[in-house]
Amino acid sequence: MTVGDHSGKRLALSLFTGEFRDPADEEAYRSATQEEQHQRFQTVVAASVVINTLFGAADAMTVAPALLPPLLLLRGLGMVPLLITALWRRPWRPRVMLRAHLVATLIFLASMISVSALLPPRPVAMTIWSSIILMLYLVLPLSLRGALLCGLGASTAVLLLVPMPWPLDGPEALRALLILIGLNSLGASVHRALGRGRRAEFSLLWRTLPRSVIPRLQRGERVVDHVPSASILFADIVGFSARAARMPVAEVVEMLDQLFATFDELARSFGAEKIKTIGDCYMAAVGLPQPRPDHAAVIARFALAMRRTTAAKTFAGQQIALRIGLHCGPVAAGIIGEERFLYDVWGETVNTASRMESGGQAGAIVITPALKDALGDDFVCEPNPEIALKDGTRTPSWRLLDERPPRERADP
Repeated sequence: MTVGDHSGKRLALSLFTGEFRDPADEEAYRSATQEEQHQRFQTVVAASVVINTLFGAADAMTVAPALLPPLLLLRGLGMVPLLITALWRRPWRPRVMLRAHLVATLIFLASMISVSALLPPRPVAMTIWSSIILMLYLVLPLSLRGALLCGLGASTAVLLLVPMPWPLDGPEALRALLILIGLNSLGASVHRALGRGRRAEFSLLWRTLPRSVIPRLQRGERVVDHVPSASILFADIVGFSARAARMPVAEVVEMLDQLFATFDELARSFGAEKIKTIGDCYMAAVGLPQPRPDHAAVIARFALAMRRTTAAKTFAGQQIALRIGLHCGPVAAGIIGEERFLYDVWGETVNTASRMESGGQAGAIVITPALKDALGDDFVCEPNPEIALKDGTRTPSWRLLDERPPRERADP
């Protein structure tokens, strides 16, 4: 069994115990999730402060005056380790943080057990209903709004069904009301914290994989697709190796980071799917994993926007020229590998698009006859020299110049 950490690495787990097989993997996973875990802990502590305060107010209404000071002292002492741990600002080592969370929680639970031992016995029905309310928030797959509605509904049922010494201003009834308010507050806070963790996990997957394949991956499905027709783009920086040899490494990384971040934003705006980067090469596709009939036109507009953007801007102070290659046709796509997996695309269509890029000139967008036919008369193209393919044959090619204005296009 495997699980993904925040870097995309596949970490091996024991099928029977659920533990990490490699201690180094466990340490890496704990380190990657440290900040998220601490934020969840802070949320739960905030909810515990609220509910403990409410319970303390309820104690003041129901217990003997002589018993109230030790009860409040125990409640306060139980909260101190939680608050110190939650508000600690210095960086935590993963194992130290988890142990601090555990110790603070155990001290809090011990104080709450001591408090319950001092209090007079309560109806068993209240304990059962309290468990039901917490399960509505923490077990059922409900939205926060749905969980709140169910929790408030269950609380209303408690007040109606559990025998109480009415009227409501009676100490026992008022204490029950405060307990129900506290339970709903705690349940909603923990539900929100868990939901934030799930959203963080989804966001991580979304940054790594196409959004439409994430549910399939979470169901344990093997993600491998045959796409009848899609468009592929390769973009490469002209003269990158020589330029990188003259630049400090930090500047090279900054240049690529700024450039690829710009391309990522363009890809989102045009609906293209970034596949991967290989050194200074940027690969993208349109028409997968979700098919779309206009994939050729979209990839062409995306390529033109990339060229315009690099001509108009500098990246880390560097002016950049691109070679871009485009092709369309059938491809295979899917998630491959177990270590640092990614959504990849392969096939002759991919190879041909790569050849269009490597055979082009600075500033040129080279396309195949198949892509030119798919574009029709909506784009301006001019002939380009033949380009050698991977199998040694040569194919005609075209240079994509611009998109034709609507008024100049041929009537259908």
